[in-house]
Amino acid sequence: MQCVDLEKLLDEITDLLDRQGIRWALIGGMALGAYGVGRHTADVDLVVDRDSQTTLVSRLEEAGFETLFVSSGYSNHTRGKDRVDFVYVNVTTADQLFGKARVIDSGERRLQVVSPEHLAAMKVLAMKN
Repeated sequence: MQCVDLEKLLDEITDLLDRQGIRWALIGGMALGAYGVGRHTADVDLVVDRDSQTTLVSRLEEAGFETLFVSSGYSNHTRGKDRVDFVYVNVTTADQLFGKARVIDSGERRLQVVSPEHLAAMKVLAMKN
């Protein structure tokens, strides 16, 4: 059974986002890990600007990802055992999230991670929905 290499997947996806000039921040289980809170996860979760959705989905499909679901606020993509999920936010929310995001240097990479407060708020909203 092939294991997902989340670090490699994260590098690939964030490189793609950076090349397209798409603002991004890490959310979900990997964001918790960046803050030192261990939580098992099998995917990469990122928040991006809503206006980037069409370009992003297209670039992911060009990179071999299958789009499983797309709505105005979310999209899910797989390629083999790799899975990446996106939350799309409007410009006002994006400005708030990215303005308070923290850059965490993990040694090999610099990650932009939503603030702990925004991470908690996003989790509560996800549980509510």
